[in-house]
Amino acid sequence: MKSSLKSSLLFQIFLFSFLPLKIIASPRAQAEALIQWKNSLLFSPPSLNSWSTDNIGNLCNWTSIACDSSTGMVSEINLNSASITGSVAQFNFTPFSNLTCFDLHNNSLVGSIPPTIGSMCKLTYLDLSNNGLVDIVPVDIGQFAELQYLSLFNNNLNGSIPYQVSHLQKVWYLDLGCWDFSQRNGEKSEGR
Repeated sequence: MKSSLKSSLLFQIFLFSFLPLKIIASPRAQAEALIQWKNSLLFSPPSLNSWSTDNIGNLCNWTSIACDSSTGMVSEINLNSASITGSVAQFNFTPFSNLTCFDLHNNSLVGSIPPTIGSMCKLTYLDLSNNGLVDIVPVDIGQFAELQYLSLFNNNLNGSIPYQVSHLQKVWYLDLGCWDFSQRNGEKSEGR
């Protein structure tokens, strides 16, 4: 009997090992990701002092963060005109699949927009305007099925606009102004 029970248990473990694992975000994982990003910034203002490991249990009270009251998960990150300097490429988007608003406009963010930005599948508002973002916009931007507001205005983006932007059926505001169309994706023009 013990042998049969042991065999049955081993068989069940074997079967479960083939099931895909679903990574579930938690408020703690989100807090850790935000702290890690803040620590990677070249400059973060004193207003982000609430983003700390000492205050990890109070994520919903952090500056520029709004949470869904039913889940305690971050629903909005609003850092517009926050005087942050650094890279959005260092941001870990994975724990923020339920984020609805990501507003980083009017800061000093540089570097490329990472393809992982597409993991925020519930996003309705994305504003990365008035920064120093460069290179091409990742095609993953077309994965925002709920997106209504998109502004990438006044960055140093170049190349063609990804055709995947046409998949954004709910967008009512789209600002891609100040785009360098003279370069093909990934090419650098002379003198830059």
